[in-house]
Amino acid sequence: QIIFDNFKQKKPVRRYLISKRNPKPDEAQSGGMIINDISSNKIDVNETDEVNSHSSSFYDDDENVLEMINDSLHGSRHGKCKRKKDSSEKNGPFSYREESKEMISLGWPLAVSFFCRLGMAFTDVAMVGHINDGVNSSEIYLAALALSTMCMSILLVPPLAFNQVLNALVGQAMGSDSSSKMAGVWLQQGMFWLSLSMLPFLAGFYFVQPVLISLGFSENVSALAAEYTRYNVLWPIPNGLYQCMRFYFQAQGYPRPAMYNGVLFLFVNAILNYVFIYGVGGWQGMGFVGAAVSI
Repeated sequence: QIIFDNFKQKKPVRRYLISKRNPKPDEAQSGGMIINDISSNKIDVNETDEVNSHSSSFYDDDENVLEMINDSLHGSRHGKCKRKKDSSEKNGPFSYREESKEMISLGWPLAVSFFCRLGMAFTDVAMVGHINDGVNSSEIYLAALALSTMCMSILLVPPLAFNQVLNALVGQAMGSDSSSKMAGVWLQQGMFWLSLSMLPFLAGFYFVQPVLISLGFSENVSALAAEYTRYNVLWPIPNGLYQCMRFYFQAQGYPRPAMYNGVLFLFVNAILNYVFIYGVGGWQGMGFVGAAVSI
């Protein structure tokens, strides 16, 4: 610190230069170190000292010397503080209004997208609840729908972890200048492992009926729930890939593509539900399982 202050005040100081060669007898007392006088702009090095000639250029400028000494005294902590200060000056002071505005701009498209996904599920329930085909009552169909949805949710939760984790991984990658390209890598990894891990769980869709019967549910309801579940076997992988893309864009601050897609397919799902359940024209539709096909 004394050396640093002396350089800052342009005063002559004494500097210790470490010799890389073995010390001579007359240097033994100084432990192999040569003591030389330096002024504010010049360093006088003994001719017998084998100091690298390239390093002397760094001592010709006082500013370089001050910077080197300051870095050696304070280390990387000084640099981090300096970078943090520059960043705060660049971004300006914290503003609750700006932060709230940013959160709202990101949050309301996510809320609309989430509402649309719930709306699709409500549409299925509403359509199935109005089935009156004379074979089973609407209550039986609703019970079978609820049991089938429960079984599918239990089976699909583990593989869907590969798209849920993209929020954190892609966000971390985009926040780092050195690893921003990893965002695409994480997306590819998530899509691949989700598709691969989904296969054994989709096989479980064909064993719903014996499981429900073993739990005490009636054979009629269990058979309807198992049939509905089997017709749902086609959509989980495409839906999982879509969710990977949705979380990928959300983590980058682009939630609106998912919102537009959700609003569009909220109406498409309602139309397909009506067509596949009740039919159109001379076609009588598929009845109860039409709700599964429309998804």
